[in-house]
Amino acid sequence: MINPYINSIRPDPEELERRAEMLRDSFSEDYARSERGESIRPRLGDLMSIQYMRERQTLTFVLHPELKATAYEIGYRIGRDICSDMIRGKTLPEIMESNQPIAEGISYAFEEIVEADLKHAVYRHYECADCYGLPNIHDKVCVYEAGVAAGMFSEALGRECMVTELKSLLRVPGRSDGLKLAWRCGIIVCRTNSDLEKKDGRTDAMPDLP
Repeated sequence: MINPYINSIRPDPEELERRAEMLRDSFSEDYARSERGESIRPRLGDLMSIQYMRERQTLTFVLHPELKATAYEIGYRIGRDICSDMIRGKTLPEIMESNQPIAEGISYAFEEIVEADLKHAVYRHYECADCYGLPNIHDKVCVYEAGVAAGMFSEALGRECMVTELKSLLRVPGRSDGLKLAWRCGIIVCRTNSDLEKKDGRTDAMPDLP
């Protein structure tokens, strides 16, 4: 394979930030237009097949897992800088309740809040656009979405939040209708800067779910 992008030159940081700022402003306006019921594209509209996203995003993380950390960071900045004004509340349970209908509203997934208190929350996504119906590959690929959620919740709460997957790409056995149900369990852990410093960057053990 001949890759024409192999020698792409990274612009200086100031130019990168300028481009990112232009895109953030454009994306924010796109969200505002959608809320007003206006279409971004004049003839094709704003909906497209989820296969396009799945093929690129899911295979990227399966074939190049080293890119997951970068994708999480990109998602975090999008959640923090663009999407955080979509949620309301002063505590994590309030913010989770405000966030719950967003996924269904954009036809991404049905979101269920499993539990939430002031320091952590667990939620599930059903019919996830990323992984619903895919085989169990024993890997977690909803990395980008986890980063977006972390950025949104961190900005809304004013303290650092981490979002990670507990399970992904699972089939529910014994379904008579023959459908495959893939879902994601997300867990949110909120900490202050002092909490992070005490733990030297280590994370608490993540509980498993049945």
